[in-house]
Amino acid sequence: MNCELCINDKDFIKKHLKDDVNKLALSKFPEGIDKQFVIRQIQARQVLGKKLPSWAENDKLIFPKKLSLEQCSSELAAKYKASLSTKMHETISADSCGLVEEKRFSADSCELVEEKEFSVDSCGLVEEKRFSADSCGLVEEKEFSVDSCELVDKERVLVDLTGGMGVDTAFLSDNFDKTFYVEMQEELCEIAKHNFKILNKNIEVVNDNAEHFLTICDEVDCIYLDPARRDEYGRKMVSLHDCSPDVVELHDLLLGKAKRVLIKVSPMLDIEMVKKELKDISAIHVVAVRNECKEILICLQTTDNSSQLTAHSSQLVATDLREGWNFTFFEEEELNAQWTLADKVGKYLYEPGVACMKAGCFKLLSQRYGLDKLHRNSHLYTSDELVSDFPGRVFEVLEVFPFDKKTKKEITSLLSQQPTANSQQPKASVATRNFPLSADELRKNLGLQDGSEFYIFGTTMKGEKKIVILTKKI
Repeated sequence: MNCELCINDKDFIKKHLKDDVNKLALSKFPEGIDKQFVIRQIQARQVLGKKLPSWAENDKLIFPKKLSLEQCSSELAAKYKASLSTKMHETISADSCGLVEEKRFSADSCELVEEKEFSVDSCGLVEEKRFSADSCGLVEEKEFSVDSCELVDKERVLVDLTGGMGVDTAFLSDNFDKTFYVEMQEELCEIAKHNFKILNKNIEVVNDNAEHFLTICDEVDCIYLDPARRDEYGRKMVSLHDCSPDVVELHDLLLGKAKRVLIKVSPMLDIEMVKKELKDISAIHVVAVRNECKEILICLQTTDNSSQLTAHSSQLVATDLREGWNFTFFEEEELNAQWTLADKVGKYLYEPGVACMKAGCFKLLSQRYGLDKLHRNSHLYTSDELVSDFPGRVFEVLEVFPFDKKTKKEITSLLSQQPTANSQQPKASVATRNFPLSADELRKNLGLQDGSEFYIFGTTMKGEKKIVILTKKI
């Protein structure tokens, strides 16, 4: 395919960038303009305007079909993965070079005082032998070249086995000396090769499938994969076996080729199932944007000793890239957390972010932030003192109602008295947690329209008491 944008195409795209592409497709095009191509480019830039702004604004880049646009990472998520790959590298470097060994003998007995040190900072073997000046008058020091530290001098190489549109590849490549982009669709390879050149990225494009390339490539520093759904209809996946390539089947080969493997999977996947299917999980990152779970990142890492990483030693990180919070914990902490149940709803109500819920953090939130849980299964928390750094949404409690026949009348009356109320039907955003009605059913039951600055939660308190909480978001 032609991967060059001619001047006429560029001018046409720029002129019609904000047009309705459906209407534009029905209009007459000037001679020399590739109609299908420019419409696809206009549509792509409209789709990627918020998702991938730096690429959408670059008029030299070209974009593939709509499916690849939908599947590609957002700029925020790609940058997060890039920062994650740096941390993974630093962890291995420190673990491999950070040996400090000391041997000391008593000076009083005129024995040799000997110290051996292997410096972490230089990552080179620096061995010092020191003898007490008072007793023996000898100081001997030996230093070995930094060149002996293989991890520092070794060229850092990344392989992206599922290249796609190349967004993750491009951002991840900044942390490596060389990167291989592997993709089995020839058209995507041609587009990626063009775009990487425009972006000045040191990335080699390989038209191959993941499984074959993995068998022929040399050992590398890091492997990245974004397995695709096998189900073309987008039905919910319950296992990593439902993805292609099958990372469970490739596990040993992946960690035989790289000490670090980073796998992006759908947020629909069950994390407990992932932990059962994969070994050597060092961390799982649940990534959300504006309280919508976008992806799960699984970090696999080889260990230098004989003990394998267990499911309960994995680190879990829940983060919301737009809200700007991050909650990190180990599974043992959640299992052993001491939590308390509330006797009543306090001045403030806390709703954990979806990333925390997906990561399976429930009891630990109560312990770490000093909050009371409303009910074992409600996953809402309360306090009389404001906790401003809670990883989720925080609400001021205006009123608490028992859920009975009087609730509708009392809430309607209270909402109509608020300064922002109007003569129309009262409005509020409605949510339910561990409640017999869905959010839509509760909204209809209370006779409310959706919206406004008020939030209503239908939930269950200790003792199975059903309540409705009227709040205002802080």
